[in-house]
Amino acid sequence: MHSVNYLIHTRTGNVITSQYKAWNDTVRMAMLIDLILKPESEKRGGKLFLWMNNCGVHKGDCSDAIYEEANVEVGYLPPNMTYILQVLDLVVNGPIKAHIRRLRAHRIVEYFKGYKDLYAAQQLLPQDNRVRPAWNPPKPTLEECMKDLFALVENEFADDEFRTGITKCFRSTGLCYREDKSFVEFSFESSGGTFPIAPTGTVAAYPRSADDTSHVAFVDSLLDDEDDE
Repeated sequence: MHSVNYLIHTRTGNVITSQYKAWNDTVRMAMLIDLILKPESEKRGGKLFLWMNNCGVHKGDCSDAIYEEANVEVGYLPPNMTYILQVLDLVVNGPIKAHIRRLRAHRIVEYFKGYKDLYAAQQLLPQDNRVRPAWNPPKPTLEECMKDLFALVENEFADDEFRTGITKCFRSTGLCYREDKSFVEFSFESSGGTFPIAPTGTVAAYPRSADDTSHVAFVDSLLDDEDDE
């Protein structure tokens, strides 16, 4: 049994938790499904698909049971391909890190401007009375960081251009079909030869181990289901 503290915003559904090692684990993966994806799946009539890499906390009997209970289907990117298919790093994590760096840089510049004024004031004093101001830029507080991220999600990430960029990235990597219902296929050449990029997952069209089943066949099956409905 595990007990993990978290905060949840009752209006927006934002969830905050922490992990002292700063990476995901099985418990927090279960929390992600229960607190965020399960309610979203219910809104969509029990139909939600989740792409993930092959990180250990994403897979296993425990995780599969949670996905099934939440009506969330899962697809895993091909093993050892995250250095090529880092989709979220490109369109989500990258902008988040850039946003945080810009805010931090802006606040340091503002602090430096104030420091210059303090330094200039000391230069007006007789030399024996001058004191060098302490250089101590303010460190971001937890509250400040939370507000920064909320503002990013509610503003820049809600923009239509940002959402279009995510769609474009998924289409160009073959993870999502294009407007004409076709999708990009590609293979990877290594010293061992050429092999097809075939994801795996929790549904019948995506076996638990890599084989000849391609993601093209899987997405076709999803489209067939939509047509039946």
